[in-house]
Amino acid sequence: MESLSFYSLNCRGLNSTEKRTKLFTWFTDINADIILLQETHFIEKYENNYNARWFGNHNFSDSQHSRGTSILFRKQLDIEIINVHKSNDGRILLLNLIFEETNFSIMNIYAPNSPAERKSFFMKINNWVIKHSLEPDNIIIAGDFNCNLEKTDDPSVKNFQNILKNNNLIDLWASLRQDLGYTWLNGTNTPASRIDYFLVSKSFTFLAQNIILREVPGLHSGGTRMSDHKCIKVDFQIDLNLRGPGYWKFNTSLLDDNGYVTAMKGLLDNFESKENAHDAWEALKTK
Repeated sequence: MESLSFYSLNCRGLNSTEKRTKLFTWFTDINADIILLQETHFIEKYENNYNARWFGNHNFSDSQHSRGTSILFRKQLDIEIINVHKSNDGRILLLNLIFEETNFSIMNIYAPNSPAERKSFFMKINNWVIKHSLEPDNIIIAGDFNCNLEKTDDPSVKNFQNILKNNNLIDLWASLRQDLGYTWLNGTNTPASRIDYFLVSKSFTFLAQNIILREVPGLHSGGTRMSDHKCIKVDFQIDLNLRGPGYWKFNTSLLDDNGYVTAMKGLLDNFESKENAHDAWEALKTK
């Protein structure tokens, strides 16, 4: 098994060279493996400026409207990126990866503030998983959802819950912790709401060692705090093969193939003599 540390943070803009340098230096010093940033405000034409302060792999969604998401990888991390998918609005970034012979997908999201916009956005997330994820059983979705699952008066909550239900995902904080886990800080820097989440496929749940919140240290220009969100940190022990044995499923369209049906009838005659029905069935499935 290999260990992977994930960090997810709404950074409230990173176009300031000073702030970007401080944040990237902090992530380097704490040996963060994979970092998901929201509200980066990054613009594609300045990509070289951003990467001058980060020495590992960096993928980001272009944002012209104070949005943007980034996924960064530690320089020495031996990980293969299969493909990258970015939404035009700068709110979704999905990567399909291989690490230690395991395929999995990471989706970084920054949801809208408006409940009405969030409803359609959360429905879009479901479609993105189906369309772009190569491993629907090995998914991590993290980021700023701008939504508290406990608020029943929020019309977007049901759509958020559907993301969990439709993709068999677990809210990792709720699964591993008993405390509130407030991630958003109000003007007095007091934790006030949980709107940042780390959702994982069930296959990842038992691999999670811990989940904690960290406040980004220091200030940037004018004595401003680095973010009004706490950073979610998750440590995983990644197995060489997250996928279980699964179950056998027959392709029923083959019943329309007369040649296949005839051949199967011949095979079934040969297996009728087996005393153990289970053994006969298991052997037949390999033919």
